[in-house]
Amino acid sequence: MSLRTLSFFQMLLWHVSRDNKASGCTGHQMRNDNCHGFTLVELMVVLAILGILAGTGASSYQSYMRKIRIMDVIADIRSIEQAIAVYKSVNGSLPPDLKTVRMDDMKDRWGNSYYYVRVEGAKPGNLRKDRSLHPVNSDYDLYSAGEDGKTAAPFTAQISQDDIVRANDGAYIGLVSEY
Repeated sequence: MSLRTLSFFQMLLWHVSRDNKASGCTGHQMRNDNCHGFTLVELMVVLAILGILAGTGASSYQSYMRKIRIMDVIADIRSIEQAIAVYKSVNGSLPPDLKTVRMDDMKDRWGNSYYYVRVEGAKPGNLRKDRSLHPVNSDYDLYSAGEDGKTAAPFTAQISQDDIVRANDGAYIGLVSEY
């Protein structure tokens, strides 16, 4: 068998067994001072520990990055909310759309546009609703469709759970699932 065809672990085991055979070590004699290398069980334990550490590290990192994206979207919603407030103070009414306050080109961290719906003149089916199906804002709705890019008006809809919303007229900005 050529060394080029062996995987890293096969070469490692081959090297350990070759060294141990050359020194006269077998099985239970591996702990003698003359014996070198690691047993297969020791190598497997180390690999298992490394696998567990890598798995938990990757999971923690993904969770951390999701929280960062949500915090960024919350900050964006606050910025848009502030631009709308400035427009309202100057003009005496809410803007008809986000383009009017030059926020129409903003995208959330998943590449989706932000939604803005004025309560005044809106169809009741277009307004965001809490678990009791009451509108969550009396002035306007402002939200991101979240990671999946899908949304529905009621907060009880499964596809709305990852949405980041402005509710209670701006007193709450966060995930629908935590509202």
